[in-house]
Amino acid sequence: MSSVNERAAEVMEHLCTHSAHGYSQPNRAGVGTGGGRGETITLGDGTTVAISIGDRDCSSAAIECYAALGVDCGGATYTGNMRRCMVGTGNFTWVTDLSQRQRGDILLNESHHTAVFLGGGKLGQFSISETGGVTGRRGDQTGYESNIKAYYNYPWDGMLRYVGDESSPHPVVQPPLQSTSGKVEVDGLWGSATTMLAEIVVGAPWKDGTVSRQNPDHRWRMPGCTTGWEWGVGDGSGSPLIKALQKVWGADPDGIMGPDTINKMIAYYMAKGSGATVCDGKLDLYSLTIKQFQRELNAGRI
Repeated sequence: MSSVNERAAEVMEHLCTHSAHGYSQPNRAGVGTGGGRGETITLGDGTTVAISIGDRDCSSAAIECYAALGVDCGGATYTGNMRRCMVGTGNFTWVTDLSQRQRGDILLNESHHTAVFLGGGKLGQFSISETGGVTGRRGDQTGYESNIKAYYNYPWDGMLRYVGDESSPHPVVQPPLQSTSGKVEVDGLWGSATTMLAEIVVGAPWKDGTVSRQNPDHRWRMPGCTTGWEWGVGDGSGSPLIKALQKVWGADPDGIMGPDTINKMIAYYMAKGSGATVCDGKLDLYSLTIKQFQRELNAGRI
């Protein structure tokens, strides 16, 4: 069986050479950053890997190359937290000598961009949509939204190199646990840890850190909703956790985070002092509404 680094590089090669996978930030998918598993690919050693369908941005693609193999990436969601989250698992080390790059290394500029080194002087990356911006039609319309090209120095701050267990084809993924204090970071990003604490607070019988069965048409509204969200997976009947929260927020308990539910959530936490000033049907990155939600959860309430 091939090494984990080799298989990760093969996942990136697939993503960059199949037109179904274009560039998008608001509609990005990717196993490990909220995307469901909807496509199965076969690697060179005969193993199969399930990956997300649809578009990605640079970070969700790079993270998925390892997360789809079962590697714990520490809840990494974007270029700015990849180094901290991924090195923190012990599965990755940080390498600053770029001349020592190896196939499967994740090249990282922590402020702007990431790519996967493929060996042979090549790298794979997700670059830009067909509109020249961050969103567009689903799939690669230009043949360049995702691409393999000659290695270049972005410049890169360094590289993330997988150094975890090679003895198993599927390295163990640790669940996204809360801190020892039972609280979450008030960062305005609704990921798996925030979901798990919400499940605890509402007294749910399940505690898996997953918001299940969400409508992918609403994903663009919620860039602040990061890991553990299932978009277009299952029967579309919605999440039991969201149903419980909707009853508190005063929204129709259908289990789907749509614009009406988002506005009910925004208004609910505005009344609690979130600092938000408009009900615009969106939960942005570092959302004031999500921050207030996290503060309430840390206090043991909704």
